[in-house]
Amino acid sequence: NDASVFGSLCDRLAERGCAIHTLGLRDLPRLPDRAVAAPVTRPSLTLAHARQFCHALRRNRSLTKLDLAENQLRPSALHALFDAFMPASDSVPNDGEACQVQWLNLSGTQLGRRGFAALTKMLRVNRSLQFLMLNNTACRGGMQEKDRLAAAETIAAAVRHHPTLTGLYLASNDLSAPALAALFAALQVGTRRPTLSLLASALTDPSLSLSLS
Repeated sequence: NDASVFGSLCDRLAERGCAIHTLGLRDLPRLPDRAVAAPVTRPSLTLAHARQFCHALRRNRSLTKLDLAENQLRPSALHALFDAFMPASDSVPNDGEACQVQWLNLSGTQLGRRGFAALTKMLRVNRSLQFLMLNNTACRGGMQEKDRLAAAETIAAAVRHHPTLTGLYLASNDLSAPALAALFAALQVGTRRPTLSLLASALTDPSLSLSLS
């Protein structure tokens, strides 16, 4: 079944000598969750599965590209998943080093306010990511404008100090002029300037002229 296959994949990732470099897990089937009864929509990864995947990622030394686009992930599962990208600490499982993934795609995933908070926490300490794709994430899950504004500010604040991130993709997030202005202002602080993708945002708003200069 799907849960058994996923468990086997995690075991393979955690093996010494694993040579998997690219892994695509787009739109995963809803794995069984005894805590969620039908007809409630099941998440793509339960908390238990996310922890299992985190454990495997922290032991893997070969994976550099991870595609998790178009998945239903609850905040608790996102927290567990992002633990794989963080150095061991009191709040992060001490079961191996942070994973080596450089390219992470979460596009189309319903992050929500708490998901963006967990992502920001991870970005502040991660030292491997080079490309982060968050297309069509902030406008999902019922995020209000004030939440999208806060997400843009906090993500930019974390990204501007990230030592390796060179590409940030935020297309199709319905970012308003105030959210974009906050994003640009935060990224102008410091010396690093990651490449931005902002398609389908309010880039033509006249109020952005000063932010873009």
